Amino acid sequence: MLKLFTKKKSTEVDYNQIRQQELEKISVLLQDKRQSLGWDIESISDNLHITKNMLRAIENGDLSKLPEPVFIKELLKKYSSFLGINIREDIHNFPVETNNYHHRKNIHHKNIIPFHWRINFNSKYLYVIYIALLFFSIKSLNQILQPTPFTTQENIETQNSQDNTPQETTVTENPIKENVDNNTTIPVVNNVNDNPEQLKVNINAQDDSWVRVIIDGNTEFEGILTKGSQREWIATEEFTIRAGNAGGLLISVNEETPKQIGELGQVEEITLNL
Repeated sequence: MLKLFTKKKSTEVDYNQIRQQELEKISVLLQDKRQSLGWDIESISDNLHITKNMLRAIENGDLSKLPEPVFIKELLKKYSSFLGINIREDIHNFPVETNNYHHRKNIHHKNIIPFHWRINFNSKYLYVIYIALLFFSIKSLNQILQPTPFTTQENIETQNSQDNTPQETTVTENPIKENVDNNTTIPVVNNVNDNPEQLKVNINAQDDSWVRVIIDGNTEFEGILTKGSQREWIATEEFTIRAGNAGGLLISVNEETPKQIGELGQVEEITLNL
């Protein structure tokens, strides 16, 4: 009987294996070229601002000691360009995709013994737990609503200082009195709120760096910030940044003094919260 409809077999690609194969092939070319030019790892690390451990991991084809695939690809471009070797096609074949099926495949092949929880609760024990939870909830709420003794003492001291202030202190000779006599307006300075309502983050790239920015749980940017570029993001709750070259970035939060979050060539991740 002729089968008109056949079910296509889904092909699953192991990107990790492809990456390993491509990296091993590229690493041989880079190492041979470096040795033929007479360069050592330390000198190249100083020129490219890439750590010696990363350079050794690239030449040894060790993916476990390297960052995300997209950043590895940029490292290979930078390394090959410095050595003057044309391996664009090999780098182009280096995949950056992830294996979403890998975890499921391992689960299917493992002999997993199901475990069932069997807990029998007596109704009277549930009632006791409910009463205990209710008691601690009321106690915690009472502690939150009750003013602290430090606040009460501070208010008392402030009130006493106002009551005991002599009347003559309001007419002491100072620059403010002179302004009042001349009918000039005295500026009023408003209190500054120490608690910001948002996180305003400015990033100034001093060197090329791969960056991933997550704002309030959503990935807003993932790519390469080139040297000299500046970016600004605003978060209302949480700001997370992961940088492949942490020493090449200057980060300022709410217009404070810019700071580095790590060393040159170092992979770092920080999270800021309101």
